[in-house]
Parts: sequence; C-alpha cells; structure tokens
Amino acid sequence: MSLLSSKQVMLQSAKYFEEKDDFEKAAILCDKGGNARKAMKICQDHQLFELMKSISKSLDDTDDPEVLAKSAAFFLEHGQHDKVIPFLF
Repeated sequence: MSLLSSKQVMLQSAKYFEEKDDFEKAAILCDKGGNARKAMKICQDHQLFELMKSISKSLDDTDDPEVLAKSAAFFLEHGQHDKVIPFLF
C-alpha cells in the first residue's frame, strides 16, 4: 500500500522497514519516494546488488552525480564490472 501513497508516506514507510531490517523494501520505498541517495546507500550497506542494479536503471544525468559515482565505485569494488557500464554513459 505504501507504494500507492504519497512520497512522504513512502519515505516514512521506508524508515519503518529499515528499522525492521527489511532493507529491500526500505530501499525500494526510498527510491520510489524520491530519495535515490538513501536507496543506493541501503543497497550498498547490505550488498543488495540486484536491487541496486534495478534502481540504478532509473537514474539519469539529472540525478546527483555523487550517487552515480558512489554506485559505480561500489560495483567495481565488489567485482560487479558489468553493472558499472550504465553509469559511464
């Protein structure tokens, strides 16, 4: 239901799920709620590679360059070289 709510409710729900250690739901809700930085950080902290890859597909050149750079560096550090390519274009 949170995904059908306002961005504010999504971010509040994300915080709830993060406190309950349900990091996948928390990251998804952060992303949909407009906080890609927090979503990527959750993914990085908990090595949610596939979810991070999925979220990164929605990022573009209007997003925070720091988020893009940190995401690319994270994938490189963890040997996920194929997932870095979208960040280079």
